[in-house]
Amino acid sequence: MFTLTVSINAGCAWTAAVTGDFLSITAGASGTGSGEVHVKVAANSGEERSGTVTIGSVVATAKQSAATPTSCAFSVSPSTVSAPASGLDQTITITMTQGTNCTWTAGTSDAFLSVAGTASGSVHLVIAANASAARSGSAVIAGHTVGVTQEAVPPVDCQFGLPHPSVAPLDGGIVTIPVQTQDGCVWTPHVFGVLGAGFLTLLDTGSHKGSGSFRVQVPPNNGWGRSENYYINTVNTIQSYVVQPERPGACAMNVTPRLLVPSASQGSVSFHVQYLTGSYPTCSYNVSSFESFAIAGPAPLPFGIDNVYPVQIQANSGDWRYGYIEVQAGVYGQPDYHTIGVNVIQLAAAPACTYTVSLSGINAPAAGGVFAMTITPQTGPSSCFPSDSFAGDSFLTLSGVSQISATQFFETVTVAPNTTGAPRSENMVIAGRVIVVQQGG
Repeated sequence: MFTLTVSINAGCAWTAAVTGDFLSITAGASGTGSGEVHVKVAANSGEERSGTVTIGSVVATAKQSAATPTSCAFSVSPSTVSAPASGLDQTITITMTQGTNCTWTAGTSDAFLSVAGTASGSVHLVIAANASAARSGSAVIAGHTVGVTQEAVPPVDCQFGLPHPSVAPLDGGIVTIPVQTQDGCVWTPHVFGVLGAGFLTLLDTGSHKGSGSFRVQVPPNNGWGRSENYYINTVNTIQSYVVQPERPGACAMNVTPRLLVPSASQGSVSFHVQYLTGSYPTCSYNVSSFESFAIAGPAPLPFGIDNVYPVQIQANSGDWRYGYIEVQAGVYGQPDYHTIGVNVIQLAAAPACTYTVSLSGINAPAAGGVFAMTITPQTGPSSCFPSDSFAGDSFLTLSGVSQISATQFFETVTVAPNTTGAPRSENMVIAGRVIVVQQGG
C-alpha cells in the first residue's frame, strides 16, 4: 500500500487511474483541490514487475521487486527405462513439487544416450540401437538419475555357404574362396591336409564378419589329383575343400593279383601295388578294406616302386564268402579318381560239393584266346551244380557254367589280347578251384 499526495489549486477537479493488474486504488480515485490517492499493491510471487498511476496529466511509475526465491524440488517419471536392442525414444515427464520459477537441466555422459526436445515439463531420452552385448547407462534429469538398461542384440542364426569344391589350377596359383553369410556373422578360415596332401597355404588369416572371401596359395601339382579340406570356425565348424586335377601321364599303377583265394583257415595272403610311372609321395594312394574278415595291412617300409600288402584272413567256419579291397588314387567324386579292386574269395570250411577241373592253370599268348575246361563232381549229392565262378581282372571273361551230361559241366574263359607290353597273371575260381592265368607280354 502506498499514498500519493495531490497538490492543486482549490476548485480544480482531477481523477486517478492505474495500469498493471497488481495495482488498485482504494481511496482518492477523484477529487477537487488538493488531496490523496491510496494505491494497494498485490503480493508478487514472480519476477520484478511495474505499473503506473496517472493523476490528471501526471504519471507516476510503481515498481515491485521479484518474489523472494524458495527451494525447488522435482519428480521425474519414469525413473528407470528398459530399452530393446533396436533402441527407444522415451519421454521423461518432470513435475515441480516445490518452489516457484524453478528451472531444471538434463544431460548424460553415455555415448549411446542423448537428450532431445527439452520442452516445458518433459524431455526425450533417446537410446540408440545396440549392436553388441547388453549395456546400461544413466541420464541426470532435473537433479534425478534415470537408470537405463538395454538388451543385447539378438543372436543371429548364422548360415554359411561355401563352394563344394573350389578347383585350383594344375600349375598352381591363388584361389579365392567366397563365403556367404548374414551381416554380423563372424568366421575365421583354416586349412589342413587330407590324404597326406597339406598343399594349401592360407593367405588371409584372422577373423572376418559377414559375407566375404579368403585366399589360399596352391603350388603346381605333379602327381595324381589331390584335395585338401579347409574350414571356417564359427559357433559350429563349416567345412569344404579345394581340389587340384592330376598331371596327365605323371602317375600310373598296377595291382596284382586282383583275385585272392584264401583257404577256410586263418592266415595271410598278399597283393602287389606297382608304380608303372611316378613314385611316392607325388603319386600317393590309399588302400581300403570293405569286409572285416579280410583286412589289408600297410606295406612294409621303405615305400618303393613295388609294394606288397599283406591281407590278414580270419578263419571261416561256414560257406564260402566274398570280400573286397580297393586301391584308390586321386579325389573321390572327381573325373580323375582312380580305383583298382582286389576281390577276396575265401573257400568254405566244409563244402557240400567238391569238383575236379580239367585245367589247373592257363598259359595264354599275348594275342589272347579262348580256353575250355570240363568240371566233374567229386563229392556231394547229385544236385550239386558248380555255379560259382570268379575272374580277378577284366581281361578275363568267363562264359558261365553249362551242363553237358549228368556228371559233367563245361565252362570257357576268354583271355583278351595283352597290349601292355609286359607279362601279366591273374587268378580265377572255378567250382571252388583256383586257376592261375598267365599271359605273355
